[in-house]
Amino acid sequence: MVDLVRRRGIRELVPDPGLRATLEQEMPRLPLAYFEAVVPVPEGWDRRPCAYLLLGREAYGGSAAQARTRGWAVAEIHGAHHLALATDPAAVASALLRLEGDLLGPSSAPSPPELRVKRRRG
Repeated sequence: MVDLVRRRGIRELVPDPGLRATLEQEMPRLPLAYFEAVVPVPEGWDRRPCAYLLLGREAYGGSAAQARTRGWAVAEIHGAHHLALATDPAAVASALLRLEGDLLGPSSAPSPPELRVKRRRG
């Protein structure tokens, strides 16, 4: 992920200067060992209903292929990247809700109008 940001540049991924400054301030500086660590997972975790949201084929296409091999629901936001959660939160939320519907059935997922932000007056 760090290499992708360096290669493409955070300016390209997050063109809005205010949002980019906020993200850069909040990004932790992590040692290389953090990315090399092996995280233990509980046995059988992947036998539970799972889904995968693909936010960029270049960086995560292999992970999405593994998810498909496991029989998981996979959704892709075309043209998205790993910072889409910040740059296009509505598209990410919508895709996650569709995946939830795939996992739990259509009657369990909220309908799209529930994504609207309610603003307080006053």
